[in-house]
Amino acid sequence: MSTQQRKGARRSARKAVGSSARQNGTGCATARRKANDRPGEANGRYGQAIGRHGAQNAISRANRAGAAPKPAGGKNRPTAAAELVAAIVSGKAARPKRSSHRAKRLAAVMCDSQPHSPLLAIDYRAEDPSVAILCENRSLISGNWTTRLQINGEPVDTPAWSSSIWTSNAEADYLELCSALPWGGRVERGVMLGRADRFALLYDAVLLDSPAMIEVENRMELADGIAFETTRANTEAVLRRGTKNAASHRSPALARLFPLALPEWRGAAAAGELCAAGRTVAWSFKGRGSALFSPVWIDLDRGRSRQKITWRQLTVGESLR
Repeated sequence: MSTQQRKGARRSARKAVGSSARQNGTGCATARRKANDRPGEANGRYGQAIGRHGAQNAISRANRAGAAPKPAGGKNRPTAAAELVAAIVSGKAARPKRSSHRAKRLAAVMCDSQPHSPLLAIDYRAEDPSVAILCENRSLISGNWTTRLQINGEPVDTPAWSSSIWTSNAEADYLELCSALPWGGRVERGVMLGRADRFALLYDAVLLDSPAMIEVENRMELADGIAFETTRANTEAVLRRGTKNAASHRSPALARLFPLALPEWRGAAAAGELCAAGRTVAWSFKGRGSALFSPVWIDLDRGRSRQKITWRQLTVGESLR
């Protein structure tokens, strides 16, 4: 074989190897030679290839983790509870058809398939979870759920929240969060949506290792266009449509709030209150012991808005005493 024939055979072999490498994903030696011969072009091609494969791997990992992939050059900012409800009200987002809890996203949505049924969303990634409540396609609560806790007069911060219980059935959804206190004890935060009976129950339960003076205050933000109205005789409150936080007495009640740890009547001695300042609703309770339970029950059934509701405090003794 002549020298020219040998050169032609080598060129044909290199073309065959390169074609096979491109089809089968092999041929590292050929790739390295091309990179050495034309570094600028090769680095550009391999940078694109690595970027594509890296993005695909990132998307795969994100999908396995149940989270949205992080876009290149931007920040991964998932939709918070208030933003989700606002998007549903405006029609920019479809309403979920069933309840779900994504522990890795630290968020939950409680709802059913009926378009005007109550919906509750909570995002507990931050120290102050974001909570939103939607009813009759109108946003009622939208903002952070903040807590001010004092033990023996000293303020105590609540660290990050973690989910301890999630349960869902045909009647209700229930999520329980837990936050360990720095010097012992814990705070359990419960969120329940009764889909069949159209109500929401929100509470904080403080559990300590030894008796102490416990004071807890919870705060939530009202949605735009919602006003808070108290009653003269009872400690309950009403949410109505309003302007500049002033309730319109002609509009029907959208929801009613009941501070179950407090007495029903305002004339009775109470260790807390349910009130509002601007768009912020607050309910507080205090007592001495190793545990304290501070709930608020929200009636989301407009058909019951004109009915009278009463409640009583239940005293539970230790060892049935």
